[in-house]
Amino acid sequence: MRDSTRKDILHEYEHGDMDVLCACDLLNEGWDSPKTEILFMARPTMSKTLYMQQLGRGMRLYKGRKD
Repeated sequence: MRDSTRKDILHEYEHGDMDVLCACDLLNEGWDSPKTEILFMARPTMSKTLYMQQLGRGMRLYKGRKD
């Protein structure tokens, strides 16, 4: 996927034009989206650090978030 296409997709997600993202090894590090409310983690890992990092993508506090 071209970088410009990826940027467009992430922009749509951040602005509510897209409800679901599916990524494999693309949004693991350096990406944060406080609007993310649900994570489906289908990546097996024995690393507690990696698991917590990935889990944190959907668990961060965010103004206006109820859950």
